[in-house]
Amino acid sequence: MKSFSIAILFALLASAASADIYADCMSAIKTGNLSEAKRLGKMMQGFSTISARKWEDASACVSSAEGQVVIYDAGRGNFLPADELQKLSEERKQKREEQIVRDEARRAEIRAQQREQELAKIEVQARIDKNNALIARDIYAACTALFNDEKIAAMTNEICVASFRQNGHPDLSLP
Repeated sequence: MKSFSIAILFALLASAASADIYADCMSAIKTGNLSEAKRLGKMMQGFSTISARKWEDASACVSSAEGQVVIYDAGRGNFLPADELQKLSEERKQKREEQIVRDEARRAEIRAQQREQELAKIEVQARIDKNNALIARDIYAACTALFNDEKIAAMTNEICVASFRQNGHPDLSLP
């Protein structure tokens, strides 16, 4: 239990020390103590993570240590020169824009395929409708011919009766 307490104490001290390092570095920068700011900035570069509230201070300290503007990149967990971070940001933006273009092209391709499928369905249905119309026309013609030759055979034929009901009786005068 004693070793556990000591471990917690060291963790708290380390946390407190790292929390003060940002304020100490900012103070060193403000007072012109650049060697202390550089030393603290170098230490910060070794941190595995930095609290979001401290990114700005940490970046200022590491910038003084590096002699160039650097920014903490939380995604990578390290400091990058501002121009490199800007370049990465532009590359990411370019990739997002390219992905947007690819996505839109894919959506347009899908819409075109859907239109083609709809047109194909319409063409198939038109063919079916035309086929049914031709069959109905030919049945009516055949039944009319049968009616003219053998009235009883035509009028007792279910197919002919259905055709006459739909298209009109052969003796029905058309206007």
